[in-house]
Amino acid sequence: MASSLLFVVVLLAALSSPPPSAVLAADDDGTTHLHFFMHDVVTGSNPTAVQVIKGAGSSVVPGLAFGDTTVIDDALTETSSPTSAAVGRAQGFYMMSSQSGIVLMVCANLLLTAGDHNGSTLAVVGRDDVAADVRELSVVGGTGRFRMATGYVPVEDVQHERA
Repeated sequence: MASSLLFVVVLLAALSSPPPSAVLAADDDGTTHLHFFMHDVVTGSNPTAVQVIKGAGSSVVPGLAFGDTTVIDDALTETSSPTSAAVGRAQGFYMMSSQSGIVLMVCANLLLTAGDHNGSTLAVVGRDDVAADVRELSVVGGTGRFRMATGYVPVEDVQHERA
């Protein structure tokens, strides 16, 4: 069975000076908590992550080299199952940014497509040291209900077996 890597993304976006519409989606302290799963499919007939640049740098591990760059359009879902309800898309890229380990530079927009946050985005950027159990990326902005958002995204990996 092939396995696809899927990221558990728990998003804590602290909204600084939120507009009135954002307050409706926030806790009393102005914080919105989101929890969803990102499905990064790198193999098969319909990959959502495609390598567009093969790095000229040294091989970090077999098959991965410093400078490798991958573009993503990954599904965001309510549960770890790829067939669970869709809540959005993660669109952007990641690249191998270390010569001594599997460390990614991540830059992505999380487009939410369901519920009260439909059409809103969060801009996520940061260093993803894949060897760590839980990593933290920065929320550096957003649109719609998340205009002026700041916060962080704890990320951990889960393997999902595909038939």
